[in-house]
Amino acid sequence: AHREIVRLVYAPVARQGIEGFRGLAKSTLIEEAAVIRKLYREFRNMVIVGASYTRAVDRLASIKREFEINELIAALFGEQRPSAPIWQEGKIVFADGSCIQAVGRDQSMTGMKHLDWRPDAALVDDLEDPEEVRTDIEREKTWTWFLETFLPSLDDPISSWVRVLGTRRGK
Repeated sequence: AHREIVRLVYAPVARQGIEGFRGLAKSTLIEEAAVIRKLYREFRNMVIVGASYTRAVDRLASIKREFEINELIAALFGEQRPSAPIWQEGKIVFADGSCIQAVGRDQSMTGMKHLDWRPDAALVDDLEDPEEVRTDIEREKTWTWFLETFLPSLDDPISSWVRVLGTRRGK
């Protein structure tokens, strides 16, 4: 299953949905992809979307930690953190000016930019929190937000790199 997830994460298509059971390491593999894509300068402004801002920040913290403790990254790609780093809870900015930001489901995306760059890559991780009991109306609201607010906020709503992870809940 992990090979298939990796194949889907790195598939040469703009959009990809990846569904699997809890504990399959989907989030870990997508965090790794964020690090690799950053190192190869495949985005300027990546946004991580979670069921809540706190969940998205958790994903960002794991990515940030990799840049802080992985000595091979600096050895192979050079220091990624700027001399005066912006390593906030919900946003990290790298030496080359690129960034990764965290947002929660249903959060406003209007005008979300870093410098002159709208998000050109996105990781969407489990928009449905397993502890939540949501109605069909609430799920429809999230789907509408995703299609009508989130995707149009990207640099190119058609071709920006987006990976959506999910765990099936309900029907």
